[in-house]
Amino acid sequence: MSAAGPASAQDRSVNDRLDRLERDLNQVQRQLYRNEVPATGAAGVAPSGDSGNTALNADIRMDQLEQQMRTLTGQLEEVQFGISELKNRLDKQQQDDEQRFQALEHPDGGGAAKPAQQTAANPPVSAAPGKPGSPGGAGNMDAAPSTGGFLTSPGAGGGGNAGAPAVPGKASVALPNGSATEQYNYAFGLLRSQDYPAAEAAFSQFVTKHPQDELAGNAQYWLGETYFVRNDYNSAAAAFAKGYQLYPKSPKAQDNLLKLGISLGNIGRKQDACFAFAKLERDFPNIAPTNKERATREKQRLGC
Repeated sequence: MSAAGPASAQDRSVNDRLDRLERDLNQVQRQLYRNEVPATGAAGVAPSGDSGNTALNADIRMDQLEQQMRTLTGQLEEVQFGISELKNRLDKQQQDDEQRFQALEHPDGGGAAKPAQQTAANPPVSAAPGKPGSPGGAGNMDAAPSTGGFLTSPGAGGGGNAGAPAVPGKASVALPNGSATEQYNYAFGLLRSQDYPAAEAAFSQFVTKHPQDELAGNAQYWLGETYFVRNDYNSAAAAFAKGYQLYPKSPKAQDNLLKLGISLGNIGRKQDACFAFAKLERDFPNIAPTNKERATREKQRLGC
């Protein structure tokens, strides 16, 4: 709502001018009805001994002040209307964004290749997670890719067949006993060892078991990456969209939007991909340089 700031300042400025004009008008009215001569030229009337001229000059001045007040009142109404319109547009934009992200969570229209976290067993998250920051060793493991590095699938140059998973099926992996941080480290270790099916299962279990943990946003992002590196861009897009929607304050929020746009572009959804890149620029003006460079390349490739 910061866009309403200049309009609010203009609103206050017009109100101040109206107050000053109202004080001047009251002064002229008092002089007119008392048939007084102003001691100075404050009201725009020169001292004169002729009471008729004084009344005429005061009447002219009052007409001028009334006209200025009508003009400023009209300007004030325009400013207030503009603020109302701006608020309505911002509310509508927010609703449109939410609807589009809800649609992006199901890029197949409910078909196959749904990510594990889309099952009914995964409860909705109604509260945002705590402040990001990985206690223990999780933060160190996450440091390298968090600046925009991208995992590469073994034996592939990066492109691949859109929407075609390189590794069918899901691994049967159970998180070890221990704290949320220890379980996150275990899942991340599977990812680093390029055991992507096992990492998918582990991260999916983590976000289901710890939806409000401070590492949940990171886990949701890396879940999307397990699909992305295997060229399963439909499942990746759903995971990244969910990651941004549920964890907009996560340190991986901008990475989710970037990878969402890339995934959508890879499955031929150009308009939605361009929408994701536009939202990335709008929501993250201080985007990481590596992410900005990658987004620029993808926009040029898609013709956004």
